[in-house]
Amino acid sequence: MTRCLRMSLPVLILFSGLLSVTSCGRGPGVDSDGDGLSDLQELLFGTGSSISDTDNDGVPDGRDDDPLSGDPQIRLTASPAFENEDGDRCVIVGFRVLDGRGFGLGNAKVSVSWELGALGEVTTDDTGSGRLTACSPHKAETVLKAESQNLGGRVDKIKASIDLSFKHLAVPGVNTEPDQGAGPANGHVKVTALQRTCNGALRPFEGASVFVDAGTGSVPFQTTGPAGVVEFFDSSLVSSYDVTVGAPGHRYVTYLGISGASVSVVLDPLDVVASDAASGFGQIEGLVSGFLGEGGLEPLPSSSSLIGDDRIAVAIVSTAINGRPLSSMSMGSVLEKPGDGGVPGNMPLCLYSDPVQALKDNACKYAVFTLSDVPAGQHLVFALGGTVADPLTTISDPYKIDFRPLALGIARVNVKPGQVNEADILMNIDLSSQEEDAVQMYLGNLPTDYKTGAPMPNALAMPVIDTGGEGFIFVSINGDYNREGFQNPIEIKFPDPDDPVLKNLGLRITNLAVGLAGRASYKSGDPPGISTPVRPGVEAGDTVHLDSPSAWLELPELLEPAVVPPDRPLDTVSPDLFTGEIRWRPVSNPVSPDLYILRLNYLTSAVENRWLVDGEGKFGTLGGPRSHALWEFFVPPDRSSVTLPVFPEGFPTPYLGNPEPTTSDSRSPHFFDADTIEVELSAYVLGADGKPFDYSSDFEYNDVNMHCTVVSQESVPVRMGKQVAR
Repeated sequence: MTRCLRMSLPVLILFSGLLSVTSCGRGPGVDSDGDGLSDLQELLFGTGSSISDTDNDGVPDGRDDDPLSGDPQIRLTASPAFENEDGDRCVIVGFRVLDGRGFGLGNAKVSVSWELGALGEVTTDDTGSGRLTACSPHKAETVLKAESQNLGGRVDKIKASIDLSFKHLAVPGVNTEPDQGAGPANGHVKVTALQRTCNGALRPFEGASVFVDAGTGSVPFQTTGPAGVVEFFDSSLVSSYDVTVGAPGHRYVTYLGISGASVSVVLDPLDVVASDAASGFGQIEGLVSGFLGEGGLEPLPSSSSLIGDDRIAVAIVSTAINGRPLSSMSMGSVLEKPGDGGVPGNMPLCLYSDPVQALKDNACKYAVFTLSDVPAGQHLVFALGGTVADPLTTISDPYKIDFRPLALGIARVNVKPGQVNEADILMNIDLSSQEEDAVQMYLGNLPTDYKTGAPMPNALAMPVIDTGGEGFIFVSINGDYNREGFQNPIEIKFPDPDDPVLKNLGLRITNLAVGLAGRASYKSGDPPGISTPVRPGVEAGDTVHLDSPSAWLELPELLEPAVVPPDRPLDTVSPDLFTGEIRWRPVSNPVSPDLYILRLNYLTSAVENRWLVDGEGKFGTLGGPRSHALWEFFVPPDRSSVTLPVFPEGFPTPYLGNPEPTTSDSRSPHFFDADTIEVELSAYVLGADGKPFDYSSDFEYNDVNMHCTVVSQESVPVRMGKQVAR
């Protein structure tokens, strides 16, 4: 039968095509796997309609003289290199031993070797699949060889090899390392799914579903194996295609309208708050010291009372911003729930008038902090220490904060899920301003708010340092612009990059001057709508001008779902139901953006402000509601709408809803139902710091932070329609 099929396949193809025309009045029909055979022909020949190469011999079934009988083979895949906890670079190699028809040869033994030493033996499972992690201290390239014997059938021994590279770590984005310069797709697309390890490195994500779509519906989705890599071969993947990568319990990522041959995506866990270890989240608690000069710096000046005009010593504690854009920074994202005294749990303070006596009395022994719902893994935790004046005014309007940074402390913490993880932080990095090395920042000419027709009323200076891969740390929160008597410039002090504390931590810092323009606060909470200019690569003594209209970017105006009018409670939902269609008015002032990023989030209540209580016993807030990403879309600048993709049968549907709806007994002024999500749209002007923007040929995810000139953002809560799942 096999010989007959080999000899007559072209004739059978022609005959079956003619048969379908004469008997059904139509052509050969749908070709689901794009191999040159219609699904009807696949049924007649016994080949697979979802597998383009049934016998896995490298020849598509439609061009194969014998599609049902090939030689056994070893299929090898290799992940990008990643760093392990020992600092070595590793590659995960996936194995699959197949028979001549492409079925796995279960429990086959595979011997492997390479030039760097012995690797041992790989035992496959009952599907013929196995894996091996190969590590090397050298940033080298090598060849891994694999061999399997005694398989039965007509071949006694099979061999395969694959090139391994430890030179380049994976970088999320389009045509990035290790595939930089890969060029356009040309019918072949490689997609890599990544996840963050405990030390912050990126490693392969096994079990991610990947769907590519060029509008033809001909490309079946795939699931990543141990190497985290899938490859698609289809003639439709040429000029422009969309790709979605996702997995249950993780944020989905979609790139729209790209043409590069390689895409790398990081899948982060959903920010679901839970207390058990299975949730993947824990707490960090500890003591902040250095208020009294214990770290070798001058003691922070302070008052012995919260009441009065004197400044008090305070610290703001947070984890470094990692895996999310700088435009997400706000008072609502910084502050934790307050303790019994009404002060946020991550704002320890120390009250004293005499630092010498306070040191003798151990007066700051209660300067403790709590960080809740921190994802498991290694984090940089920092304490930004300084003085604050009139804290009650700050509590009533966070934009009017009068904070003067003086010291910084940084520690590494390995967070274990479901546990309280202890970490003490010593503030021993000098931030006391010296005129000769301070950065002078000018703020003004804020963008016009399309809702009111007036300039946005508030601005903050929120400079940060990039730690070189472990996240961003802010070194000031300056609200001078929003208080009476403001005069430019604002003085910013960045840490000395040669500070021994930073050196001992192995941090190589880059300074970014960041501004923020926002709407007027609503009952002490900051509403949506911000414009955020970023100036990377700032050095001591520089002057940064954010005081011209060209420094800012107008807000994107959402048309569907419609935005909420001004002066409404911060949990007011759009009058539109969410149907999966998002439209906006293109941003053009003062320039058009290079990229839009659309995020579908769920919302939790802002931090409660227990110093503000209304007549119904409801608290005010510190900052606005918190956004937690569910799905992220990268959108080219020539588009002004997004329609959620329709996934093929079997593709896991992304979660759209609120897993943490507000409870009925909450005293928060913000209530979010289980069917409420947030549509958030950001417009980015990129190309800063000398890196041209190139969405399809060389676009790194971190470009939205490190190479951003300005980003503006608008958002609106919306209730889900019943038929949104696609």
